[in-house]
Amino acid sequence: MPYQAVSIPYRGLNIDSGFAALPPGFTSQCINVMPYDAFKGKVRIGQRKPLLGALDLQEAGVPKKVQAIVRADAYVGTPPNAILKQRCIMVAGGEVYLYDAGDLVALKLTRPSLSAMTATGHVGVAVLNNFCYFADGTYYRKVNLATATPTVQDWSPTQGPYAHVTASGGYANLLCRFGARLALAGLQGAPNAWFLSKLNDPDNWDPTGAAAPEKAVAGASTTKFGTPGEPIVALMPVGEGGLLLGCQKSMTYLTADPVVSDARLIELSRSVGVISTNAWCNSDSQTIYLMSQDGLYRVRPNDFQVTQANRVSANRLDSFFQSQNVQDLNCVLGYDTEAQNVYVILSRLDLPDSSRHLVYNQPTDSFWVWQTGWSAFRAPSCCGDFPTGTSRGSILAFGSSVGYIGWFDRTLVSGVDGQAATGFKSAGFAVNTTQAQAQKIVSEVMLGPVLNPTLAEVMMRDARIELSMDEVIESPDILPAVSGPFARIQSGQTAEEAIGENIVSVNVAYDTVNPPVILDGNGADQANGTAGFTVYDCASTPAPTFTESIDLKFAIEPAPRRYNTTDTLIADTLARTYYSLDNRVFNANPVAGSNNWTVDFPDPYGIGYWEFASRDETYTNTSADTPGGTYVYSPAPALSLPNTITAPHLIVSSGTFQNANSVELGELLPGRNDALRCRVRDQAAYVRINSLGVPWALERMSVLVDPVTHTNNVKGTY
Repeated sequence: MPYQAVSIPYRGLNIDSGFAALPPGFTSQCINVMPYDAFKGKVRIGQRKPLLGALDLQEAGVPKKVQAIVRADAYVGTPPNAILKQRCIMVAGGEVYLYDAGDLVALKLTRPSLSAMTATGHVGVAVLNNFCYFADGTYYRKVNLATATPTVQDWSPTQGPYAHVTASGGYANLLCRFGARLALAGLQGAPNAWFLSKLNDPDNWDPTGAAAPEKAVAGASTTKFGTPGEPIVALMPVGEGGLLLGCQKSMTYLTADPVVSDARLIELSRSVGVISTNAWCNSDSQTIYLMSQDGLYRVRPNDFQVTQANRVSANRLDSFFQSQNVQDLNCVLGYDTEAQNVYVILSRLDLPDSSRHLVYNQPTDSFWVWQTGWSAFRAPSCCGDFPTGTSRGSILAFGSSVGYIGWFDRTLVSGVDGQAATGFKSAGFAVNTTQAQAQKIVSEVMLGPVLNPTLAEVMMRDARIELSMDEVIESPDILPAVSGPFARIQSGQTAEEAIGENIVSVNVAYDTVNPPVILDGNGADQANGTAGFTVYDCASTPAPTFTESIDLKFAIEPAPRRYNTTDTLIADTLARTYYSLDNRVFNANPVAGSNNWTVDFPDPYGIGYWEFASRDETYTNTSADTPGGTYVYSPAPALSLPNTITAPHLIVSSGTFQNANSVELGELLPGRNDALRCRVRDQAAYVRINSLGVPWALERMSVLVDPVTHTNNVKGTY
């Protein structure tokens, strides 16, 4: 039988089709893989580009959430000697930072006698007429971009939007530029109210007086427009001159600026909305993308209604979005003009480190999954256009919850996240060999399934894989380089069994031989609580039975419970996070080895997760392919249990397909690889390619498959 070509999945991820009926060109599993060559920029499936660090907005090492990134070019200086500067405004921890293209660091702007804005909540930002305006629901601020070293000023509109609502309306926190006006909304006391400033006058919000068409507009007080019936959660300029008022379950559209006589406020949809304030972005064709309850939607300028036909993710990711609780996600959308990618950030509020995000590639109409090896960017908080000062124009930059700015750089070939971006070497981002092991890009794609349409078995005898011929030259600071890519065949009696989709929950229980420790301090006082640990005062009467310092991980018992997962976007048994309440069974580095599995739970100080127990591979019933096994309590450094106490053990049990087979084909080399011999006889098989930090790109692939007569499990009368 001749070799059978394996379809390259340029059409991306599809988890809605049957396991054995996956349409050609799709894949059922992928992570950190994109339809873009890591070496030459050709359309070839391969590892994504690395995430590079550019700016550090922390002060004295104190983390702060990045809340906004906005490009704000302006002429700086006195005419005729003024210079057009590419500038960027960033908000982090309630403070405003300015970056001029070409600088190495960002400048924190002073705010004389003014309070800082909210440190963690949403801050609306808009640029108009050499000024950058801010609204956070408590304060209005502005920055004059035409000065060399701006300061944060109070923005006190002569007729502010708070003058047209009840006192309980408060201040707005939704702000955008709408043509030559500013638009405001998001008042807690009047959540469906919206306002437009006077044309070319962002300080004038007075809708009364002469009936001039360029005057300010207050939707609640006008008889021409009115307000939507639901709270407004997002303001979205769309098309040549329209403004979309996004609610969570509906959308209302202002068709044009009120200076146009036939401008109307129409209901664009009664069922489709936007889930949160930042869950939308503009593209390069006056089209916007937005995330609704059931998937990603595209709204074009000439659309007069938004229906299910606008859903880009339809029939591919429906089951994933239906299983998500959007209240537990910080959803942010951003558009990368260079790559024509829509980045859909789905940061989990309960388990940020396990967040996995989507990217929609416009040229190939495909969805892909990404997650960073850099822990600071596992759950990005915002994104926006960032000037580079070169002919490349703006790139899409991401802000982290700890104060970093970074981006995916298409000019660098690397398998490690977290290195310094070009021109930002002095910013302090450096990756050594030890850090590279933790921050490597783990990429993977599943090809197949290979099966016989008559339900007969197949015999796979070898696979031939052709990769790009380029070899990565990694920085000498992070040598030795990590390994890969690798090829593996997964097979089973069904396609579902072969892909390993079955594990959706695990059971966690205490080992009865080494049970949990019961702490009885007999009313002892806590002497101190530094670094999240407590020293018990043993001078109380009667005295406790132990005297050593103990850590407070025992305050929350992780067992016995059933731990479930809803992370069905990636059906990988090695990469899932299982959780029950706030505790989790988690594998921080799934591909590198099974000993990364731990039982964690959040520390009471809200800093992150504490590792309660780690898996001990020396115990029996510990499987490398599942989270099951024996876990032993992991004390914090320099701490130990009292001498009379034995560390508790946890038993984690999980289900597996006992008949699933896995055959390693070995490491792949650049260029055309030799035939990888194997002998796999089964009903269905997948070929999995993964890499542990080595860039790669797939050119083509074929397998040698012979049909085999189905001879077992035959029932009936003859």
